Amino acid sequence: MKDVYTIGEIGKLFRIGADSLRYYERLGILSPRRGENGYRLYGPDDIWRLNIIRDLRELGMSVESIGSYIQNRSLSSTVQLLTDEIWMVREQQKHLSLLRQNLSERLKILLQAENLPAGRITEKHLEERRYWAIPESYCCDDEMNLLMQRLVRRGEDGRLIGNNRIGSFFELSGEKPAPEGGENKLEGRENELEGGEDVLEGGSGREVSPGGRARYTGAFLIRDDGPQTIPEGTYLSLVYRGDYFQSPIWAEKMAAHARKQGLTAVPPFLELLWADIHETAETEEFVTELQVLVRRPADFS
Repeated sequence: MKDVYTIGEIGKLFRIGADSLRYYERLGILSPRRGENGYRLYGPDDIWRLNIIRDLRELGMSVESIGSYIQNRSLSSTVQLLTDEIWMVREQQKHLSLLRQNLSERLKILLQAENLPAGRITEKHLEERRYWAIPESYCCDDEMNLLMQRLVRRGEDGRLIGNNRIGSFFELSGEKPAPEGGENKLEGRENELEGGEDVLEGGSGREVSPGGRARYTGAFLIRDDGPQTIPEGTYLSLVYRGDYFQSPIWAEKMAAHARKQGLTAVPPFLELLWADIHETAETEEFVTELQVLVRRPADFS
């Protein structure tokens, strides 16, 4: 049996790169001797050290802490080390269990998004929801994405993928300014949405001016520990697929539907993102839900 190994042989045996072996040597954890040709030669003393390094690295211990342990190891320090590592493993198991639940929930959300009926206005009762918000207006998708990222940093894992609890507030404007050419960019597109059909091409995203058809007033993240609340009540809900330019068009239809039913739509509208650029590069696969609180005449008496 060999008792001396070159850097290539020891690296292959322990599946450690040459750079890592040299780093351990600089820290004083390993002390290979030099052969006649100047090459590093690793002996039994280095092998047991590498065994310890491998085991403790698998447990997530830093190289510096491993070096300190090797230089000052004793039975009592080893007992304490293993006790600490058992606690760390238990904490990691808790974290992984929560992560699995989180990922399962996000997968469930995306599968639901694929089957949500589009273009249909429904009425539903929603409980009070707490939320965090960044009350900053924006007028394009890039600005919105930055707000969303700032919001998810408040969460446990900072994930955007499969998160249908994040979205925007917006209000409808009574003005419809005409761009150059004399025609409103959205004018005439309402007919394309009749019957629940989705518009998949030619959209301009959220590139709407403050005086345009919709005014985005902020981003929100629904979380139980949020300091603000979305009130309990009856909401109109509608899901659409495709580009975000449809939001104000559908919102106007929801407001008209409310009036027809003798209801009053109470702004702002909520734009909830079931599937967006974080889940798909295909705009036609975007899934967005609009919600707006509605009141009956008796609610105001």
